[in-house]
Amino acid sequence: MQASFQHMTRRLNVVLQGGVCLLGISMWLSGCGGGGGGGNKPTAPAFDLVKTGLRSISYGPMYLQAQSCIDTYAGACGTGFLTDDLAAPWAQPIWGGRGDLANIAGLGANAVRLYGNDPRFSKTAFLDEAASHGLQVIDGMSSYWYNGAAGPECAKGEAECHDTIRDAYGKNLANGFMEGDRYHHAMTIFNVMNEPDFLGDEGHFNYLKAMVSAFDGILSAEKAAGVKAWSDGTLPRLTITWSFAKTALQKDVCNEKYFIKNTTSECGPGTIFMVQFYRVVMDPVGTVGYTPQNDLQSAFKSRWINAVNLFVNAEQIELQLLKPYRGLDFLKDFRLFCGEWHPEPQPSVKQLEIEMAALAKPPGDRPFIGVSYFQYQVAYQKSGPERAFGMFALGAQIIGQTGYILGDAIKSHPVNCLKPSSATPDTHSSITQVWNGTGAKSGMCQTDAGAEVVV
Repeated sequence: MQASFQHMTRRLNVVLQGGVCLLGISMWLSGCGGGGGGGNKPTAPAFDLVKTGLRSISYGPMYLQAQSCIDTYAGACGTGFLTDDLAAPWAQPIWGGRGDLANIAGLGANAVRLYGNDPRFSKTAFLDEAASHGLQVIDGMSSYWYNGAAGPECAKGEAECHDTIRDAYGKNLANGFMEGDRYHHAMTIFNVMNEPDFLGDEGHFNYLKAMVSAFDGILSAEKAAGVKAWSDGTLPRLTITWSFAKTALQKDVCNEKYFIKNTTSECGPGTIFMVQFYRVVMDPVGTVGYTPQNDLQSAFKSRWINAVNLFVNAEQIELQLLKPYRGLDFLKDFRLFCGEWHPEPQPSVKQLEIEMAALAKPPGDRPFIGVSYFQYQVAYQKSGPERAFGMFALGAQIIGQTGYILGDAIKSHPVNCLKPSSATPDTHSSITQVWNGTGAKSGMCQTDAGAEVVV
């Protein structure tokens, strides 16, 4: 879903100070470290998501600007965030100390999907912690670099994003994405952008040209950093998570001008953008007038995986997405996953388990590998229907503090305990049941005589 505020609206440093993860909760401190650090690290991912199938949770649990935001949204609830990079060290008391990554693994997930990405901040501790729980990481380039209100807007004008993304991604590589000359073994999928169709077309096929030039920029950053393949000969897969739509920023793009050859079979929701991007990568000069600096076709064929965000049930996924996708012979070698999935309207507990089971089958030779459930925590920084998502809500008990965000008016922000969301109280148990997990148990609230306590 589109973010309700631009990523990284100020270029301020964020650091975790003092080495203290959570204050006043001594029982948790032993689990607050980076996890998996020290010793010889693996030189390849522990497993291949394409073979095992994807069971992921979408993760972006921002702290509260005010405790009243739990009950009532006001303008202050969605403003004042200096960064939303949850993999950064300042957020370690959330994903490490509160135990969010342990909870995600407890649900039976094998991956976690991130959103905000601030390349100034190291991702090493997050990746280590994820790996220690058997999780792989789907990270992605922040939309800030494409359409940031207070920063680079490479998707505007000529939509030449190569240099912007090359430089930003190069900082990611130097700041935690790599272990020596290889990628970190937990960093297995990278998202070039979330829902770039919202960039629209300002006269230069912007939503497509920005993406192909960004793809090229990532490859240039890897080349400059001397990235080597893992010991199994592979590199992280690359993707774009498109919207489940047929139009680009409400513009009809189902026609020959936008590289569609068959309006009947190639214009399904989400699929239309995958078709268009495929044709742009195969001929970037002839389609969008972009001259690449790398062999895009080879990288695309060896590393690309398609993705789409959608909020329909399993039956509609089959009818509207998978059946048309399987009918396109030129996409047969490209696997596919749902980068965000949450069926609407909210199904019953039994029906959700049926839906989850239908989407969690081992992929085998099928293109579809699974979903990332949207989402872990209610987004209290957002308003309206965007608050309807989140299997966990925040309780009133403050159980810790984030790291200090340099330039902030206060030294830290609260880390609240978790409880099942009232809108979807059984979702976490349904997911645990279908994914054969052990349950989410860390950082939970318990009501006792009207007072919430940590258990």
